[in-house]
Amino acid sequence: MAVKRTGRPVGRPPRVPISPTEVQTRQAKINEQRAYIESVKSGGKIGDSQYLEGDKKDIDVNALEKQLERDENALKYLAPQEGTTSEKRQAQKDYDEAAEYIKKNALSMSEVEAYPNPKDIEKDHKYGKAVEKSMAQEVGNPRFTEMCNQLKRAASILDPDNPELRDVNRHRAS
Repeated sequence: MAVKRTGRPVGRPPRVPISPTEVQTRQAKINEQRAYIESVKSGGKIGDSQYLEGDKKDIDVNALEKQLERDENALKYLAPQEGTTSEKRQAQKDYDEAAEYIKKNALSMSEVEAYPNPKDIEKDHKYGKAVEKSMAQEVGNPRFTEMCNQLKRAASILDPDNPELRDVNRHRAS
């Protein structure tokens, strides 16, 4: 597989780290899978159930172990990682650039919170304008999505344990 200068395989999207809470959830599932595989191998119990000899033949342990390995690799790839000083410096530049772009192009919080109201024409008009702006500047703009992902990646390098830093809504105008 060819590797670009970014260090990631060609064709794989840039890494957008998951939150520490999501890491804990996935790690707990991996631990459950590992315990299940061990119980199948040993013929032991999990909870109140016990495997009979015929049941053990129906379970493909090798496939389960391969899936477990894939899950562990995915968790390593997606988990927030501390960066070196130079990576943090670059991440700060990327974060500032993305935050500035989002601040200029994102809907304001009042526009995000707008809702249609057929009885109040002014509110209904504000909602319509917010939808049009969202379609033009956020949903229909691939650069906006790219900048949101850049902000999340940079934030995970700057402070992996702070999920609030990755929140795009923090950078919307009031």
